[in-house]
Amino acid sequence: MADNGTSSLFAMKGDPMSLEDKVVSVSIFPHTAPIIWGANIRYHPYSSRPSSAPFRLTCEHNDGELPSGQTKISSNNKKKCLQRVKDLINSVGVPSITSSPHDSLQRGNWVKLICGASFEDVVDVRNLSLVYTLAGVDCIDCAADAAVVSAVNEGIEAAREIVPLRRPWVMISVNDDEDLHFRKAEFDPNDCPLDCSRPCEIVCPANAISLVGTPSALKGGVITERCYGCGRCFPVCPYDKIRAITYVRDASATAELLRREDVDAVEIHTNGRQTLLFEELWNGLGDSLGYLRLVAISLPHIGDSTISSMNMMYSLMQPNLRCFNLWQLDGRPMSGDIGRGATREAIAFAVHIAADKDRPPVNSKDEMSMVGSHSSPLALIGGVAYGGYARKIVGKVLNSMQSKHGLACIKHYPEHLLEALTEALTLVGTVKCFNTNLEGTLFYREKWMPRMPWRMPTENAKDLDPDEDGPTLISKLSWGKPLTLDLAEVSLSYTMASGQLFSRTTQALFYNYKQLPIQRMLDFDFLCGRETPSVAGIINPGSEGFQKLFFGQEEIAIPVHSTIEAACTAHPTADVFINFASFRSAAASSLSALKQPTIRVVAIIAEGVPELDTKQLIGYARANNKVVIGPATVGGIQAGAFKIGDTAGTIDNIIQCKLYRPGSVGFVSKSGGMSNELYNTIARVTDGIYEGIAIGGDVFPGSTLSDHVLRFNNIPQAKSHAMLVSQCLPLLNRVMAWVMSFPCCGSNAAFPVTAQGLCSHYHMRPYQICVMLCADHGPCVSGAHNTIVTARAGKDLVSSLVSGLLTIGPRFGGAIDDAARYFKDAYDKNLTPYEFVESMKKKGIRVPGIGHRIKRGDNRDKRVELLQLFARTNFPSVKYMEYAVQVETYTLTKANNLVLNVDGAIGSLFLDLLAGSGMFTKQEIDEIVEIGYLNGLFVLARSIGLIGHTFDQKRLKQPLYRHPWEDVLYTK
Repeated sequence: MADNGTSSLFAMKGDPMSLEDKVVSVSIFPHTAPIIWGANIRYHPYSSRPSSAPFRLTCEHNDGELPSGQTKISSNNKKKCLQRVKDLINSVGVPSITSSPHDSLQRGNWVKLICGASFEDVVDVRNLSLVYTLAGVDCIDCAADAAVVSAVNEGIEAAREIVPLRRPWVMISVNDDEDLHFRKAEFDPNDCPLDCSRPCEIVCPANAISLVGTPSALKGGVITERCYGCGRCFPVCPYDKIRAITYVRDASATAELLRREDVDAVEIHTNGRQTLLFEELWNGLGDSLGYLRLVAISLPHIGDSTISSMNMMYSLMQPNLRCFNLWQLDGRPMSGDIGRGATREAIAFAVHIAADKDRPPVNSKDEMSMVGSHSSPLALIGGVAYGGYARKIVGKVLNSMQSKHGLACIKHYPEHLLEALTEALTLVGTVKCFNTNLEGTLFYREKWMPRMPWRMPTENAKDLDPDEDGPTLISKLSWGKPLTLDLAEVSLSYTMASGQLFSRTTQALFYNYKQLPIQRMLDFDFLCGRETPSVAGIINPGSEGFQKLFFGQEEIAIPVHSTIEAACTAHPTADVFINFASFRSAAASSLSALKQPTIRVVAIIAEGVPELDTKQLIGYARANNKVVIGPATVGGIQAGAFKIGDTAGTIDNIIQCKLYRPGSVGFVSKSGGMSNELYNTIARVTDGIYEGIAIGGDVFPGSTLSDHVLRFNNIPQAKSHAMLVSQCLPLLNRVMAWVMSFPCCGSNAAFPVTAQGLCSHYHMRPYQICVMLCADHGPCVSGAHNTIVTARAGKDLVSSLVSGLLTIGPRFGGAIDDAARYFKDAYDKNLTPYEFVESMKKKGIRVPGIGHRIKRGDNRDKRVELLQLFARTNFPSVKYMEYAVQVETYTLTKANNLVLNVDGAIGSLFLDLLAGSGMFTKQEIDEIVEIGYLNGLFVLARSIGLIGHTFDQKRLKQPLYRHPWEDVLYTK
């Protein structure tokens, strides 16, 4: 039972989005009680396991009898790791937390783990609860489901068995009406065409969609337990087969859960507009409310009626409210991992509430209203609520554990528990201010949040970027000083951080109506979860009206203006001008846009703008602190926020390149087409692009490569920078000289800028040798013969070349990949040459890379000998090549022509090259071989020889080829 008394707390919720999406909580309230802002962040959780029904797993079993599929580790290692877990918890000071979670709210260091109102994967919920209980959270929020609640409590108790800790509150989430937090995706896989590209699987942040193709139909569907209703899959389905299933938690079932001794709090999600539904739910909960320690009300900003709605709900609650009350102000409901920018809206919501004297009262425990509480203009931080990001960082460890040990309790694998706990402590410790003077790399965050409660100076407010997440805002404040924040000074008119061109609220004016680019911009907006379309208006000289387009599934009307001046006046918040005018009129219209005070960025798409006009635009833009992108550009993109015109192409490509959410790489290039290729390449090896710009291919670009690289340096979210240059080594030298001048890079350090300098001799030389050795092998081989015959038939170069290349395959030059694949597999499995060759014989497969029609054991192929000589002289290891030689030694005992041919030599040599370089993982090497890179090397080399044969026949004016009669044998 809670104390008999009430105390209202206010909280604003928002879902800021950035590289790590960590912070979720800021409070505004007078000194006596904080207003808590807790944002439910739904970032990409870790990869899911195979689909399974809800699974109940007890954390108690004998060490000698592990569940099926799990791997047993040594008892000594388990004890050592478990002791390290205990030492870590004790050293950071988690056991020292003995005060109640409510005291943490009052002090301003309250931490809540959000498992999710609809996330019902009990195995993950249990392990997350265990890890974060050890990390010292005050509250764990979960779905109002008996199995999920039991999983949370099992995780808590398992943690407390490891180290005696204060028990966190368990909170369940319910709703009074349809709510974004309470829905699931649903579709029938039988309705999906077999050739569907399945974009739903790619965009699902919870990996809750699993489809497997069969000859007759797709199998699988939505894993209900993992789906939390983010809605990302709805707009991307090309056949519109996915629908949302909403539900409302049953009040009587919820009341039964609230009466349990292991449930401490409830969070009621309401839209604030229909208090009758809220009253019905509140009355339905009945006397179960008396068992609680905290009642939290989560509601969005509904304009002028927000305060009256809150007062109405408070009057309904007051007679039966015997515990603390928390108002959670949701800046943007269910913004999830696409919610970047919600910080701005949450702060605006808090300002609105704090400035209103009619807001619900703040009461002390003796139920006496606190004098002057309404008039306080100061804001404090009260606590943090972590959702998707908390699941993400720990989930990586859980996923690794489950891949090795199955659906296990992390308590039984202390080595994984130690790793997961380290991640959790780096998150929770920033708020709890645990001991930061530890040895090692436990607390690796760049900056810690100050000890709370703290206040922020008014003069700093204007310097904050409203689209940064909380930790980034907090890290800009000095630690340990009593700071204040005057809410009257906080508004949405923040100055943009230096370097930032776009955000999720950026809007553009589109000059010269083009339907397809505009629609692609709107589709991108909807995919990213933007609230407002990025196209505010269209400028079409000589015409006015409205243009109908689609924003998601809704048809919207975008205003059309006849002049630039009229459009800028009508849309003062639109600060980007996208110019699709022809090269003849692009300069005049761009200059007119630059002269408008509201326009900050101009993108010129047209190619061929006169250089003198471009110089004038550049001069005017620089003099007036504005940015020109182009001419001759496809534009640019800020991932998950804003894109210009046709940048990044189709929605499928945007999804493939992970451009629907921000990454951490700033990228700039000249070519728009190559930008698209690099977006894909960068997304494969990093977390993706934060911002990408194509400056255009004209001689005088409006902004240069170095301009944007320097700008990226001022964007905290751009953790690394990439630049694609071609035929401009002097510029690259200047840029790299600037980069290398930084202390972290080593002042005046030399940096290679040529391809030869970037790779060592033994990396480059094998390619040259193989091209020379494989370019031609005389006119008698099948490829050369085909090319000669085709050329003599009067066909063109390309036709002659292709006819020869088409013969390359398993019997002619195309065995390099197979040879590499089989040699690698046999060597990695420690098969002897005898075992390898005999196993291939039993399978009826000829050993690729072994055998030649001409060469013999006493007349080896000189090409093979040259390759072997080079490898033995220059490679750090030739294990695969030596294995191929051992196989050859064995096969020669069977027949004298079973020698190692050039295919086998190249295949084994490049295996040693990849493995010895240290630049590729085993998985990457396997992928290279599987794709066919090595056969591509032979195709490239042999093309040179085939081109030569074609020119020879044409130069010598050879007639149509006819095969000699004497080679033909006729049968009767």
